[in-house]
Amino acid sequence: MKPKTVAKGASGILMLAKAIEIAQNLDQKAVCEAINKMDIMTFFGRLKVDPATGKQIGHEMFVTQWQGGKLKIIWLPEIVTSKPVYPIPTWDEKRQGKQAVPS
Repeated sequence: MKPKTVAKGASGILMLAKAIEIAQNLDQKAVCEAINKMDIMTFFGRLKVDPATGKQIGHEMFVTQWQGGKLKIIWLPEIVTSKPVYPIPTWDEKRQGKQAVPS
């Protein structure tokens, strides 16, 4: 199993445990109401649920790209370490030694 998958699952368990603690019982409706009001930070990042849809809206993913042999963050604006390289080299170009390097 991938570490990211494990982290997602574990953070969901933490959110459920906290919701049960807030609700002070195991009643499904009370626990759901507690989850809908929560906005918490876990080791996996921020967790917040949209009460209307039940979808996770708090966790934002960043995007990385290998550039010049180093892993760079190219998206979330507040943590960017490099501009994205596009188009990236084709596999044939990579075999010839071309690397994705920001211009």
